[in-house]
Amino acid sequence: MTGTGVPSGGSSTGYGGAPQHRSYEERAAAREQMMSNIRETSQQDRRVYVGNLSYDVKWHHLKDFMRQAGEVLFADVLLLPNGMSKGCGIVEYATREQAQNAVATLSNQNLMGRLVYVREDREAEPRFIGATANRGGFGGGGMNPGGFGGGGGGGGGGYNAGGSRQIYVANLPYTVGWQDLKDLFRQAARNGVVIRADVHLGPDGRPKGSGIVVFENPDDARTAIQQFNGYDWQGRLLEVREDRFAGAGGPMGFGGRGGFGGMR
Repeated sequence: MTGTGVPSGGSSTGYGGAPQHRSYEERAAAREQMMSNIRETSQQDRRVYVGNLSYDVKWHHLKDFMRQAGEVLFADVLLLPNGMSKGCGIVEYATREQAQNAVATLSNQNLMGRLVYVREDREAEPRFIGATANRGGFGGGGMNPGGFGGGGGGGGGGYNAGGSRQIYVANLPYTVGWQDLKDLFRQAARNGVVIRADVHLGPDGRPKGSGIVVFENPDDARTAIQQFNGYDWQGRLLEVREDRFAGAGGPMGFGGRGGFGGMR
């Protein structure tokens, strides 16, 4: 990859032109300066969000894949606190037109066994907060590297502060199953844990275009509503809100097919 190298010292953040014989303190200072530059120069209209990534995809796989649409300045796979992939990432291109090209041409393309979806990054400000917080790759043929942007998006969804752990998701694509639903909403859970995901089925066994997701705690449910209400998933805008029919005794499946458990 152009301008990408992995310095020694335990970090898997790659950036070009780094001296090979520097102290740990010097390398840490250089990484922090790089992150500061990224936060200052990053532009939202050059960033894209990539979802439905295989959990085996690393930043360099993502960067190589996204280079089909243009010059990639920065690529990062978002991580959980335990270091596991969230199944999504952020890529910044050299130009706005290249980012738009990525959205137009790379959605529903196969990357390591999964059809990814690509959309514009909806976060106005980069959420990258430190040189070692996530792993990323820099490049760009001598241009200033771009920045890291947060995933998610969409407006709020009328969440009741009472504290339900269960949310209702409407306008689902008819092609998704409970595992797809679970994988998507794991991104909203702080520890990546979804207790249950269920896609509602009609009497004929076909998906009804709605479902429920149950989290470990109300905070994760609230985050999911804020992050995914209005989210474009395979061309459909999701409606996400607190499940008003959730019983106190546990999740209600409404005749759908669901999956229990946390992380696979």
